[in-house]
Amino acid sequence: PDEEFQRVNRGISEVLQFGSAKDETDTQLGIPVAMTEFNARKIVVFGATGVRLDHLLANLFLPLDT
Repeated sequence: PDEEFQRVNRGISEVLQFGSAKDETDTQLGIPVAMTEFNARKIVVFGATGVRLDHLLANLFLPLDT
């Protein structure tokens, strides 16, 4: 919801937005950005297991691809 987005936007310095029609999951987009553009040395992902097996597997193998 817009209210929740505004709350998040106030709490962090930069928000990147991507369209909903894409071939990558949000995590597949976010992890490489965190690693390359923000030089993140540690990334904590919450809710990565979800209910979709394809998203779970993509999240588990994502560090191998980056």
